[in-house]
Amino acid sequence: MTDQPASITTRNVRTAARLWRDHGWRRAITRKPPRIGDDRVCAVIPLMSTGSDAFDAALIAQCQTALNNQPRLDTNADRLADIATVHANPARVVLRYHAGGCPVEEVAAALMPLGVAPQVTHCRDATLTPVTLTVRGGEVEALPAQQSIVHVFLGVKRRALHAAKLVTLSPELAMVLLGGAILLTTFVLGRTTELPMLARYGLLAISAILTSTRTFPEAMRSVLGFQVNIDVLMFAAAGGAAAIGHPEEGALLLFLFGLGSAGEHLAMSHARRSIEALSDLAPRVATVVNADGSMREVPIENIEIGQTVRIRAFDRVPIDGIVTQGQSSVDETMLTGEPIPVEKVNGSNVFAGTMNMQGVLTVRVTQLASDTTLARIMRLVEDAQEAKSKAQLFTDRVETFYVPMVFVLTACVMVIPPLLKLPVLGADTSWGTWFYRSMAFMTAASPCALAIGTPATILCAVARAARMGVLVKGGAAMDTLARANAIAFDKTGTLTEGKPEVVRIVVAGNAEDIDENRLLAIAAAIEQSVTHPLADAVVRAAQSRSVVIPGAADVGQIAGSGAYGTVDGSRIDVVKPSAVTASWTDDLARIRDELATQGSTIIVVARNHAPIGIIALDDRIRSETSQIIDQIRAQHVSPLVMLTGDHEGSAARVASELHLDEYFASLTPDEKLRRIEQFQQDHGVIAMVGDGVNDAPALAQANVGIAIGAAHSHVAMETADVALLGSTLANLPGMIGLARAARRILMQNLIFAMMVIVVVAPLGALGFANLGIAVLLHEGSTILVVLNSLRLLGFHPAKIPGQGAMA
Repeated sequence: MTDQPASITTRNVRTAARLWRDHGWRRAITRKPPRIGDDRVCAVIPLMSTGSDAFDAALIAQCQTALNNQPRLDTNADRLADIATVHANPARVVLRYHAGGCPVEEVAAALMPLGVAPQVTHCRDATLTPVTLTVRGGEVEALPAQQSIVHVFLGVKRRALHAAKLVTLSPELAMVLLGGAILLTTFVLGRTTELPMLARYGLLAISAILTSTRTFPEAMRSVLGFQVNIDVLMFAAAGGAAAIGHPEEGALLLFLFGLGSAGEHLAMSHARRSIEALSDLAPRVATVVNADGSMREVPIENIEIGQTVRIRAFDRVPIDGIVTQGQSSVDETMLTGEPIPVEKVNGSNVFAGTMNMQGVLTVRVTQLASDTTLARIMRLVEDAQEAKSKAQLFTDRVETFYVPMVFVLTACVMVIPPLLKLPVLGADTSWGTWFYRSMAFMTAASPCALAIGTPATILCAVARAARMGVLVKGGAAMDTLARANAIAFDKTGTLTEGKPEVVRIVVAGNAEDIDENRLLAIAAAIEQSVTHPLADAVVRAAQSRSVVIPGAADVGQIAGSGAYGTVDGSRIDVVKPSAVTASWTDDLARIRDELATQGSTIIVVARNHAPIGIIALDDRIRSETSQIIDQIRAQHVSPLVMLTGDHEGSAARVASELHLDEYFASLTPDEKLRRIEQFQQDHGVIAMVGDGVNDAPALAQANVGIAIGAAHSHVAMETADVALLGSTLANLPGMIGLARAARRILMQNLIFAMMVIVVVAPLGALGFANLGIAVLLHEGSTILVVLNSLRLLGFHPAKIPGQGAMA
């Protein structure tokens, strides 16, 4: 089958059928073939009008009718009415058909007479389901994949292509493999034929050159800079092996060292590409709307702040901006990690690299291409990759004195036994024997795995975190988060939504002429003229209930108390309880006191100065917060405390509902900072979670500061140690799990690398491990350490304790 649907025609199919018939094939299927599972292929094909008709509701209906009436070439196939649906804005046809029943030709035949052309070359979101069939006695049966020769062939081909891709991505790896092939050829020829000495050394020299294209220049730079490092150790050992008549083992050392280096760079580049792939999500050009309404394609680097760009459905947002026209939902998964598309209307922010899922948006540019949220993320990740953890700083310090010490010990192994004629373990005291053993010792003692283990782990962890929608400022922040014993949370905007919502409306018993909706409408009539978060909440509540808001006259504000006005001829006050001077009814006063105790903010509605009802508002706890707190507690992080500037009642309510261990209310920023200092004395390593702006002192004082909603705040992104790009805490449990996994893998790498050195180096010095074995164990440990670090790229939050539906 061809993978170009546009090239499939009835004539092609009939011609192929005749060819099959001429070769002895016949039709063996006389009835509708059985379905193989319930999976279907899904394809979205844009439609273009070739005539003057616009895609209005009438044309869409005509297209759907034409598809419903269009016969299929295969009479046993699904009807188009069951698998094809036409949509508007943008015009497209969505196909959901079983594998092997692609209806593209019939769709084109049905729509072309209406002046509508399917844009098959722009087909989007196609998912392919391979199905292997065999004919047995006229019946169609599923052939198990492992029994299909074609399947096996395709698997081999796929693996070969993958290997070729790896070689293409790393020319260094290709050179090393070529050198290894020459080394293997030389070894085989040397064992099976009388290979001349000149040819033997020539082939081994070629192998050494090919496997050292990167490592030899690095070693020479170190020598010229009067530095002794791992590269120098390896080439000294290889040269020593060749000098005493073991050139194959020296070449094997260079091959494995080069292979390890190439694999290390390939693994590191793979981790970096997983980050750099984010930059590829943003289009390179954008459709700019000129002042006269015309449009032109402009590279995003040339777009200026204030210009207007147009974003079609299914296109990625090219640059940060604010929606000025249109309505759509935008998939921000790649930026924030939140899977649910976000609705965008006039005034909404959109970010470069996100996907416009529905309608056309007109956006006013607010950031240059070099300063978008996506660009900032890229820069911060690059900086994070350079930041070193304590473990990495430790290994750097160790390498500084360890490598010279290895050279000194190697010299001792080489010189002392033959010089003093010491028969160690019955070995002879010849210079050649101990020179050989010293080379094996130097190879095994080289700290390659020790040096690469930490940066590989940190790089992979930072890369995986970025794919989760979390920015980590390097290895130090990652390590500190893994060791956090307790977490302090800000309340407003972190544990809660950050905006007040009406939660209860109570009408006074003596106000028999009004109900809850009428009371809300009267309050909204006054509050819609007031600029205040509580006033906005009242108006939103009225709009959500679709109540009719009456007109208000003579609206004014009472400083620090509320607002007043005239509604339907009566004086209406919407104020806080302390501003009411008239007497309260017993039932209304009781409910007022109960709500105040629960921490609700209370607004009183008074008519002609007499209270007729109250409206209670709360900053709602985020719907997922309780589950997130439970997931964090399941990872043995305790205590979990809340620091807030809000009043006692509100803080107590939130802390009680979330089962927090402790809370502190009515705190100023300085008091929050002092609380963090006290927690550090009591509990050790402390993490602080806040919005990154008004919590800046506490975030800075904490051992690791975590900012929420950093995608919407450049300040938070720059100041926090860890930045959650999403507007919720959903990624925090997974991030703690990732940090701890990175710490475990880092310790595994360090312990394993040191064990290999401690065990193999003495064996090499004593003659129990020859140079070849030392080389294999040394380079093998380096490769295993890198592979162990790469496991972090596959880390999934679902693997942490307590993680459930939020994963």
